[in-house]
Amino acid sequence: MSVIELAKATLERIAVGENRIRAFAHLDHDTVYAEAKRLQNTGAKGPLSGEVIAVKDLFDVAGMPTRCGSAIYGEHQAQRDSAAVASIRAAGGLIIGKSVTTEFAYMTPSLTRNPHNFDRTPGGSSSGSAASVAAHFVTMATGTQTAGSIIRPAAFCGVVGFKPSFATISRSGLSIFGETLDTIGGFSSDVATVSRFVGVMADRPGLITPERIRAPKLALWRTPDADQADDAALAELERVANAAARAGAVVTEFKGGSGWSALLQAHTTIMAHEGARSLGYEFNTSYD
Repeated sequence: MSVIELAKATLERIAVGENRIRAFAHLDHDTVYAEAKRLQNTGAKGPLSGEVIAVKDLFDVAGMPTRCGSAIYGEHQAQRDSAAVASIRAAGGLIIGKSVTTEFAYMTPSLTRNPHNFDRTPGGSSSGSAASVAAHFVTMATGTQTAGSIIRPAAFCGVVGFKPSFATISRSGLSIFGETLDTIGGFSSDVATVSRFVGVMADRPGLITPERIRAPKLALWRTPDADQADDAALAELERVANAAARAGAVVTEFKGGSGWSALLQAHTTIMAHEGARSLGYEFNTSYD
Protein backbone atom coordinates (compact mmCIF):
# COMPACT_ATOMS: atom_id res chain seq x y z
CA MET A 1 0.00 0.00 0.00
CA SER A 2 1.36 3.41 -0.95
CA VAL A 3 1.29 6.26 1.54
CA ILE A 4 -1.51 7.93 -0.42
CA GLU A 5 -3.52 4.70 -0.38
CA LEU A 6 -2.86 4.44 3.33
CA ALA A 7 -4.17 7.98 3.84
CA LYS A 8 -7.30 7.22 1.80
CA ALA A 9 -8.03 3.98 3.67
CA THR A 10 -7.52 5.71 7.02
CA LEU A 11 -9.81 8.63 6.22
CA GLU A 12 -12.49 6.23 4.95
CA ARG A 13 -12.24 4.21 8.16
CA ILE A 14 -12.53 7.36 10.28
CA ALA A 15 -15.54 8.56 8.27
CA VAL A 16 -17.48 5.45 9.23
CA GLY A 17 -17.25 5.95 13.00
CA GLU A 18 -16.09 9.45 13.83
CA ASN A 19 -19.56 11.00 14.08
CA ARG A 20 -20.30 8.57 16.94
CA ILE A 21 -16.91 8.47 18.68
CA ARG A 22 -15.80 12.10 18.20
CA ALA A 23 -12.12 11.41 18.66
CA PHE A 24 -10.79 14.30 16.55
CA ALA A 25 -10.60 18.01 17.28
CA HIS A 26 -9.20 18.74 13.81
CA LEU A 27 -9.22 16.60 10.67
CA ASP A 28 -8.57 18.08 7.24
CA HIS A 29 -8.47 15.72 4.26
CA ASP A 30 -6.48 18.06 2.02
CA THR A 31 -3.76 18.41 4.65
CA VAL A 32 -3.58 14.63 5.13
CA TYR A 33 -3.25 13.97 1.40
CA ALA A 34 -0.63 16.70 1.02
CA GLU A 35 1.45 15.13 3.80
CA ALA A 36 0.96 11.65 2.31
CA LYS A 37 2.13 12.93 -1.07
CA ARG A 38 5.21 14.51 0.54
CA LEU A 39 6.11 11.28 2.29
CA GLN A 40 5.56 9.25 -0.86
CA ASN A 41 7.64 11.57 -3.01
CA THR A 42 10.59 11.50 -0.63
CA GLY A 43 10.63 7.72 -0.74
CA ALA A 44 12.47 7.66 2.56
CA LYS A 45 11.73 4.91 5.04
CA GLY A 46 11.85 5.37 8.79
CA PRO A 47 10.84 3.56 11.96
CA LEU A 48 7.31 4.98 11.70
CA SER A 49 6.78 4.46 7.96
CA GLY A 50 3.36 2.95 7.38
CA GLU A 51 2.02 4.23 10.72
CA VAL A 52 -0.87 6.68 11.02
CA ILE A 53 -0.78 8.97 14.03
CA ALA A 54 -3.19 11.23 15.92
CA VAL A 55 -1.66 14.13 17.86
CA LYS A 56 -3.30 15.33 21.06
CA ASP A 57 -4.57 18.88 20.72
CA LEU A 58 -1.94 20.25 23.10
CA PHE A 59 0.95 19.79 20.66
CA ASP A 60 1.78 22.31 17.97
CA VAL A 61 1.54 20.82 14.48
CA ALA A 62 2.55 23.24 11.72
CA GLY A 63 -0.46 24.29 9.67
CA MET A 64 -3.01 22.90 12.12
CA PRO A 65 -4.86 24.70 14.91
CA THR A 66 -3.81 24.22 18.53
CA ARG A 67 -6.96 24.77 20.57
CA CYS A 68 -6.11 22.82 23.75
CA GLY A 69 -9.72 21.67 23.85
CA SER A 70 -10.89 25.24 24.45
CA ALA A 71 -13.03 27.71 22.53
CA ILE A 72 -10.67 30.48 23.63
CA TYR A 73 -8.21 29.89 20.80
CA GLY A 74 -10.63 29.43 17.90
CA GLU A 75 -8.63 28.77 14.74
CA HIS A 76 -5.21 29.63 16.15
CA GLN A 77 -2.70 28.10 13.72
CA ALA A 78 0.61 26.66 14.81
CA GLN A 79 3.58 27.94 12.82
CA ARG A 80 5.96 25.13 13.70
CA ASP A 81 5.96 21.54 14.85
CA SER A 82 6.49 20.68 18.48
CA ALA A 83 9.65 18.66 19.11
CA ALA A 84 7.72 15.39 19.44
CA VAL A 85 5.82 15.99 16.19
CA ALA A 86 9.02 16.91 14.34
CA SER A 87 10.47 13.55 15.42
CA ILE A 88 7.36 11.74 14.21
CA ARG A 89 7.57 13.39 10.79
CA ALA A 90 11.28 12.69 10.47
CA ALA A 91 10.61 9.01 11.23
CA GLY A 92 8.10 8.74 8.38
CA GLY A 93 4.87 8.77 10.39
CA LEU A 94 1.72 10.05 8.71
CA ILE A 95 -0.04 12.58 10.96
CA ILE A 96 -3.79 12.35 10.45
CA GLY A 97 -5.07 15.12 12.69
CA LYS A 98 -5.49 16.51 16.20
CA SER A 99 -7.15 14.29 18.78
CA VAL A 100 -9.51 15.62 21.43
CA THR A 101 -8.22 16.65 24.85
CA THR A 102 -10.20 17.81 27.84
CA GLU A 103 -9.97 21.61 28.10
CA PHE A 104 -6.33 22.47 28.85
CA ALA A 105 -5.89 18.80 29.85
CA TYR A 106 -7.81 19.38 33.06
CA MET A 107 -11.14 18.20 34.45
CA THR A 108 -13.83 19.36 32.01
CA PRO A 109 -15.07 16.21 30.20
CA SER A 110 -14.80 16.09 26.42
CA LEU A 111 -17.47 14.92 23.97
CA THR A 112 -15.40 11.87 22.97
CA ARG A 113 -17.08 8.52 23.55
CA ASN A 114 -15.57 5.21 24.51
CA PRO A 115 -15.49 3.06 21.32
CA HIS A 116 -16.44 -0.05 23.31
CA ASN A 117 -19.52 1.53 24.88
CA PHE A 118 -20.81 4.93 23.82
CA ASP A 119 -22.41 5.42 27.24
CA ARG A 120 -19.00 5.21 28.93
CA THR A 121 -16.22 7.78 29.19
CA PRO A 122 -12.95 7.14 27.34
CA GLY A 123 -11.12 8.78 30.25
CA GLY A 124 -9.24 12.06 30.27
CA SER A 125 -7.40 14.06 29.48
CA SER A 126 -6.07 12.17 26.43
CA SER A 127 -9.61 11.20 25.46
CA GLY A 128 -9.37 11.33 21.69
CA SER A 129 -5.93 9.75 21.53
CA ALA A 130 -6.94 6.59 23.40
CA ALA A 131 -10.29 6.39 21.61
CA SER A 132 -8.75 6.84 18.15
CA VAL A 133 -6.44 3.87 18.77
CA ALA A 134 -9.20 1.75 20.30
CA ALA A 135 -11.46 2.47 17.31
CA HIS A 136 -8.64 1.48 14.90
CA PHE A 137 -8.70 4.94 13.32
CA VAL A 138 -4.92 5.24 13.83
CA THR A 139 -2.10 2.96 14.89
CA MET A 140 -0.50 5.42 17.31
CA ALA A 141 -1.41 8.59 19.18
CA THR A 142 0.41 11.04 21.40
CA GLY A 143 -0.67 11.69 24.97
CA THR A 144 0.34 13.71 28.00
CA GLN A 145 0.01 12.98 31.69
CA THR A 146 -0.05 15.31 34.68
CA ALA A 147 -1.87 12.91 36.99
CA GLY A 148 -3.32 9.89 35.14
CA SER A 149 -4.06 11.22 31.66
CA ILE A 150 -2.26 8.46 29.75
CA ILE A 151 -2.74 5.39 31.91
CA ARG A 152 -6.41 6.08 32.70
CA PRO A 153 -7.76 6.47 29.14
CA ALA A 154 -5.56 3.58 28.02
CA ALA A 155 -7.18 1.37 30.66
CA PHE A 156 -10.70 2.63 29.94
CA CYS A 157 -10.33 2.09 26.18
CA GLY A 158 -8.43 -1.20 26.34
CA VAL A 159 -5.25 -0.04 24.61
CA VAL A 160 -1.61 0.25 25.70
CA GLY A 161 -0.51 3.56 27.19
CA PHE A 162 3.17 4.32 27.81
CA LYS A 163 3.95 7.10 30.29
CA PRO A 164 7.77 7.31 30.37
CA SER A 165 9.93 8.97 33.00
CA PHE A 166 9.92 12.74 33.36
CA ALA A 167 11.80 14.64 30.63
CA THR A 168 12.26 11.57 28.43
CA ILE A 169 10.62 13.48 25.56
CA SER A 170 11.13 17.18 24.89
CA ARG A 171 8.07 19.31 25.71
CA SER A 172 9.05 22.12 23.34
CA GLY A 173 5.91 23.18 21.49
CA LEU A 174 3.55 21.62 24.04
CA SER A 175 0.93 23.56 26.00
CA ILE A 176 2.06 23.02 29.59
CA PHE A 177 -0.28 22.56 32.55
CA GLY A 178 2.05 21.32 35.28
CA GLU A 179 5.65 22.45 34.88
CA THR A 180 7.13 19.68 37.01
CA LEU A 181 4.48 17.02 36.36
CA ASP A 182 3.60 17.05 32.63
CA THR A 183 5.03 14.07 30.76
CA ILE A 184 4.69 13.14 27.08
CA GLY A 185 3.90 9.55 26.14
CA GLY A 186 1.86 7.58 23.67
CA PHE A 187 -0.79 5.01 22.84
CA SER A 188 -0.95 1.99 20.57
CA SER A 189 -2.46 -1.48 20.49
CA ASP A 190 0.54 -3.39 21.84
CA VAL A 191 3.65 -2.89 23.93
CA ALA A 192 6.20 -3.32 21.14
CA THR A 193 4.52 -0.73 18.90
CA VAL A 194 4.03 1.91 21.59
CA SER A 195 7.64 1.37 22.72
CA ARG A 196 8.85 2.05 19.17
CA PHE A 197 6.65 5.13 19.01
CA VAL A 198 7.84 6.60 22.32
CA GLY A 199 11.41 5.69 21.40
CA VAL A 200 11.14 7.81 18.24
CA MET A 201 9.79 10.82 20.13
CA ALA A 202 12.51 10.43 22.75
CA ASP A 203 15.23 9.95 20.12
CA ARG A 204 15.99 6.63 21.80
CA PRO A 205 15.22 3.95 19.19
CA GLY A 206 16.40 1.19 21.52
CA LEU A 207 14.21 2.29 24.41
CA ILE A 208 12.90 -1.25 24.78
CA THR A 209 14.39 -4.14 22.81
CA PRO A 210 14.20 -7.91 23.40
CA GLU A 211 17.95 -7.98 24.06
CA ARG A 212 17.60 -5.58 26.97
CA ILE A 213 14.55 -7.09 28.58
CA ARG A 214 15.20 -8.93 31.82
CA ALA A 215 12.79 -10.57 34.21
CA PRO A 216 11.28 -7.58 36.01
CA LYS A 217 10.82 -7.18 39.73
CA LEU A 218 7.29 -6.00 40.38
CA ALA A 219 5.63 -4.78 43.54
CA LEU A 220 1.97 -5.62 44.06
CA TRP A 221 0.56 -2.79 46.13
CA ARG A 222 -3.00 -2.56 47.32
CA THR A 223 -3.08 1.08 48.29
CA PRO A 224 -4.96 2.34 51.36
CA ASP A 225 -7.72 3.31 48.89
CA ALA A 226 -8.14 -0.26 47.60
CA ASP A 227 -11.40 -0.63 49.49
CA GLN A 228 -12.92 1.90 47.08
CA ALA A 229 -12.27 -0.35 44.07
CA ASP A 230 -14.98 -2.74 42.93
CA ASP A 231 -14.55 -6.49 42.99
CA ALA A 232 -13.82 -6.72 39.25
CA ALA A 233 -10.93 -4.28 39.54
CA LEU A 234 -9.39 -6.13 42.48
CA ALA A 235 -9.78 -9.45 40.69
CA GLU A 236 -8.05 -8.04 37.63
CA LEU A 237 -5.16 -6.82 39.77
CA GLU A 238 -4.72 -10.35 41.09
CA ARG A 239 -4.98 -11.86 37.62
CA VAL A 240 -2.28 -9.59 36.22
CA ALA A 241 0.04 -10.23 39.17
CA ASN A 242 -0.37 -14.00 38.76
CA ALA A 243 0.16 -13.81 35.00
CA ALA A 244 3.35 -11.77 35.49
CA ALA A 245 4.66 -14.29 38.02
CA ARG A 246 3.93 -17.20 35.67
CA ALA A 247 5.83 -15.37 32.92
CA GLY A 248 8.94 -15.14 35.09
CA ALA A 249 8.59 -11.82 36.90
CA VAL A 250 9.45 -11.58 40.58
CA VAL A 251 6.25 -10.32 42.17
CA THR A 252 6.40 -9.20 45.80
CA GLU A 253 3.46 -7.81 47.71
CA PHE A 254 4.28 -4.38 49.12
CA LYS A 255 3.07 -3.64 52.62
CA GLY A 256 2.79 -0.17 54.05
CA GLY A 257 2.00 3.16 52.50
CA SER A 258 1.54 5.33 55.57
CA GLY A 259 2.43 8.43 53.54
CA TRP A 260 -0.07 7.72 50.76
CA SER A 261 -2.63 10.37 51.72
CA ALA A 262 0.06 13.03 52.16
CA LEU A 263 1.52 12.12 48.77
CA LEU A 264 -1.86 12.50 47.07
CA GLN A 265 -2.42 15.85 48.76
CA ALA A 266 1.03 17.08 47.72
CA HIS A 267 0.34 16.13 44.11
CA THR A 268 -3.03 17.90 44.18
CA THR A 269 -1.46 21.06 45.63
CA ILE A 270 1.43 21.13 43.15
CA MET A 271 -0.86 20.45 40.20
CA ALA A 272 -3.30 23.22 41.19
CA HIS A 273 -0.51 25.73 41.79
CA GLU A 274 1.32 24.99 38.54
CA GLY A 275 -1.90 24.91 36.51
CA ALA A 276 -2.89 28.33 37.84
CA ARG A 277 0.52 29.73 36.85
CA SER A 278 0.52 28.11 33.40
CA LEU A 279 -2.99 29.33 32.56
CA GLY A 280 -2.68 32.77 34.12
CA TYR A 281 -3.32 34.57 30.82
CA GLU A 282 -6.36 32.49 29.98
CA PHE A 283 -7.80 32.96 33.47
CA ASN A 284 -7.24 36.72 33.47
CA THR A 285 -8.64 37.33 29.98
CA SER A 286 -11.28 34.66 29.42
CA TYR A 287 -12.54 33.28 32.73
CA ASP A 288 -16.33 33.32 32.89
